[in-house]
Amino acid sequence: MGIFIKVEVSPARCIPDGGAKLVNVCPVNVFSLVDGKVVTDPENEDECTLCGLCLDAYPAGGVVLRRLYRE
Repeated sequence: MGIFIKVEVSPARCIPDGGAKLVNVCPVNVFSLVDGKVVTDPENEDECTLCGLCLDAYPAGGVVLRRLYRE
């Protein structure tokens, strides 16, 4: 898990491909496919720039970005 950012994916909400599109849209490789399922790479979560491309790829709740720090 990242120190600053936690990325959560709900493949059930990422219809029709279960989140596979995330691998292609993420510019910093937070997502990868393992055995046909999308997973986050805990080592790369803190590389997230909060660009929102993953949020735009699927309906609300498909991907949730959590800031683990206070502004």
